Amino acid sequence: MAVHARATAHERGGRGAQTVTAAEEFAQGRDRAALELEVRELRERLVVAEQQLNALIDGHAGSARDVARMDGVGAKQFQSSALSREVFQTFVEQMRDGALLVNSAGTIRYCNEAFASILGIPRSELLNRNIGQFLVGNAERQLRRILESENDWVETSLRAGSGHSIPVTITSTPPMSSNGEMVIGLVTTDQRRQELRLRHEAMVQASKDAIYVLSPDFQIETWNRGAETIYGYAPSEAIGKSERDLCPQSEIPALEDLVRQVQEKGAAVTIDAVRKRKDGSKIRLLYSLTPIREIEGRTMGYAVVAHDVTERERAARQLREAVARTALALEAGRMGTFEMDFETKQCSWSEQVYGIFGLDSRNYQPTLENSLGIIHPDDRELLRDAIEQAQRGNPLEVELRVRHADGRYIWVQSRGLVRFDAQGTPRALFGVISDITERKEAERRQQLLVGELNHRVRNTLATVQAIASQTLRRARSPAEFVPSFTERIQALSRAHTLLTRSAWQGTDLDSLIREQLILGGSDRIHAGGPPVTLEPQAALQLALVLHELGTNARKYGSLSVPEGTVSVEWTIEQTETGQILHLTWVERGGPPVTPPESTGFGTLLIERSLQQGQGGTSRISYDPEGLTCTIRLPLPQPDLLLGSPARSALNETPVES
Repeated sequence: MAVHARATAHERGGRGAQTVTAAEEFAQGRDRAALELEVRELRERLVVAEQQLNALIDGHAGSARDVARMDGVGAKQFQSSALSREVFQTFVEQMRDGALLVNSAGTIRYCNEAFASILGIPRSELLNRNIGQFLVGNAERQLRRILESENDWVETSLRAGSGHSIPVTITSTPPMSSNGEMVIGLVTTDQRRQELRLRHEAMVQASKDAIYVLSPDFQIETWNRGAETIYGYAPSEAIGKSERDLCPQSEIPALEDLVRQVQEKGAAVTIDAVRKRKDGSKIRLLYSLTPIREIEGRTMGYAVVAHDVTERERAARQLREAVARTALALEAGRMGTFEMDFETKQCSWSEQVYGIFGLDSRNYQPTLENSLGIIHPDDRELLRDAIEQAQRGNPLEVELRVRHADGRYIWVQSRGLVRFDAQGTPRALFGVISDITERKEAERRQQLLVGELNHRVRNTLATVQAIASQTLRRARSPAEFVPSFTERIQALSRAHTLLTRSAWQGTDLDSLIREQLILGGSDRIHAGGPPVTLEPQAALQLALVLHELGTNARKYGSLSVPEGTVSVEWTIEQTETGQILHLTWVERGGPPVTPPESTGFGTLLIERSLQQGQGGTSRISYDPEGLTCTIRLPLPQPDLLLGSPARSALNETPVES
């Protein structure tokens, strides 16, 4: 009857026209001609049923003309009496639609319980009342339409007992004779129920999910707009296809397994599935299959609801990749993320933060109180102040010393922002923690280096000033001053160059000797001894001593003649207080040596320069066969000697010369 009602409403173009469109869209793919044929058949069956109903309720078979209208099956059924009457009476009483018989004036001669329920009026109060009393609007015209519209549908409204207007569709049968009175059968359909069903159908069509029905052998029978959007097939293309046509070959076993699960459970089963679009591309779906069963339990088909999660999966994959990249970047930068809830004081750390502190996330609870416990006591108040400022809307940025799990203190930098609620109340602090221990150590070394550089510049300037002053004082003329002063400054410069190559961490003795004595014939200078690394200040003082010895040898000593030689040998003496360098300068093959009548600046520099600050000594012996100089120089850091790595200049104690 519902199909008949929608078809007629469509033909009349009334309110039902919109309803027909929704229904027809839901039944996409069905041939319209077939639908109209079904409507006509239902209408004919309704007429026969009403004729049979009239005869059975009144206990009469009706006139010969009425009985003649019955088809062959109906006539045979009516040959059985009371049983058929009881069956049809039960049928009418169980109908969901209202059924009633009215005479030509519209007086109600019979109605079933469904009609009384529609109006909300007891059935006993409806009998022998005129149907026009319940029609909304012009009752006379409405009644005439109903009684004169033979085998047709009329849309109208009935006034319920509560006073509300109820939209209904009334269909009528041709007039029939009952006990000498002509009556008309009316079937009343409550359109509120129809509208609810149609709203449901409209919801199905409006859904972005694919919702469709499969036959028991998995042929597609219905197809909503969501399915068309997701799969790319129009209803005319999809209906009649097999669900297997939408599956990649690799998904067929999964589909068969899903059907088996649904049959075993007798309920919906949801899985992740892959299907093919019309263009051949693959889509990932959240796919739910529900069995449709008859009362006897036989499966009539399956309902499918498929939600496209392709974009969600792609977004989730991109998110996972972004998180992985972020985690890798944080790890490479020795950084981790944290969150602190201001209400509970509970903290949440990433694994990188636990790694920075050397803690185990399984047995350490990162609360604010526990965090303060591992911060250096001098820095705790600094953190509290920074958090307080952040709660006022300022960015958090603080550098702290934190006790590592191995007991040492490391430097960390914390940066973060506070999240406020709609009322402006601070709720949580989010930020990052980075290990800046190496940076802090570099800054410390840089500060020491700058201080050391300042000290060495002052010392160098003082040395240059002293050299200039003493050289000028003892020079007999400017012509004699210039070369002597220049050579001493160059000697100092060569020592600086050696130290610069090692970032002022010291230099080895062998290199210092070769740099200072390279101006003489190197084949006549012999040097040897164990590996020794000198501190910068000691190297500068010893460089000046070696320069003066070499200059004296070239001008007056063994290197002033072709056959003369110089031997520089050194050893290391281990004492209770440390190691001592013993260096011996021996000249041979030169002119006979006699002690000088007066002490020059070069001699003073050799004998006194190592005494100031270094605690060393230099002693010159004027042997007739050649000059000998013995140098004794303490080496306060044993780890710098015998080829060990040079000690950092940052750890030296600067000594004024």
